[in-house]
Amino acid sequence: MKIMIKDIKPNKFFDSIFFLDSFELRKDRNNKEYIMLNLSDKSGSIKAFIWNASIEVFEKLIRKTFLKITGYSKFFNNSIIIDVYDWQYVKWDEVDMKNFVEIVKEGINYWHSKLLEITEQIEDEYCRLIIVLFLSDEKFMQIFKTIPAGISMHHNYVGGLLEHTVSTMSLSALTADKYPDVLNKSILITGAFLHDIGKTKELSGKVSIEYTTEGELLGHITLGILMLEEKIALFDDFPKELAIHLRHIILSHHGKLEYGSPVNPKTPEAIVVSTLEGLDAKFNHLYKVLKNSDAQHVKSFYDRFLDLKILTDRLYKTSSKFSELEVF
Repeated sequence: MKIMIKDIKPNKFFDSIFFLDSFELRKDRNNKEYIMLNLSDKSGSIKAFIWNASIEVFEKLIRKTFLKITGYSKFFNNSIIIDVYDWQYVKWDEVDMKNFVEIVKEGINYWHSKLLEITEQIEDEYCRLIIVLFLSDEKFMQIFKTIPAGISMHHNYVGGLLEHTVSTMSLSALTADKYPDVLNKSILITGAFLHDIGKTKELSGKVSIEYTTEGELLGHITLGILMLEEKIALFDDFPKELAIHLRHIILSHHGKLEYGSPVNPKTPEAIVVSTLEGLDAKFNHLYKVLKNSDAQHVKSFYDRFLDLKILTDRLYKTSSKFSELEVF
């Protein structure tokens, strides 16, 4: 039975499966070698130690794999650690992944179906074809449907990028319907779809998400532009003005130069995409923060991502005085 890291108590013998994020070979004060393991599951991380280790044992370890650990938990330097007595590899198909990754609440299939639905609202043939090219790219879609939208700040779970993209597209469609005289709905929905496509090449991993070399050196905005250019190159007559506009939406979607965009949004559609995708990211982050906060003990705290002080206690609770709605 899997023991979650958050449930590990000190002074207990146990065996359980963990994800091996990384490890180091070290020496103690007596110059004896030991190995420190950084283990994790969905509930958190913990350090484990293989004492009196050797270089031969060290060379058998492989990071980003699953290990079944037999050990003993104890307090050390104000933290719980694990003394490892035995370990062995576990195959990926033998692991219940729900213990190691959070999956988008409604499920991948739900958000994929919503993506296909919202795409049907695109009337411009070139905008529709651009999205169809991505939707029919199996390699792209396999990553797009499962990769998080970020490592820590927002939508940082399996299916997060898909959820964030579809939410931004849906909000964009509603905004276009509200202001049809000034917004091009086809461009708006297409730009919302394209704005974060570069994250499929910026991030990688199934359990522990990391930046790829491309992601570190180029970033998802540049990667998104390159990916769009590959699709546009497949056309003989793709409208120049539309291509420029879609590029601009990707380049400007962070909203400000200091937030990483090479240019500020300067078209109505770019301004809307930048505003709505940022709004969705902030709401998702706020939801996670409040869901995980301990309002019984912490009444307020400062959040770095939102740059705000957040009150977690309830100032007013909804009254249910009236059994039926009364019209005055």
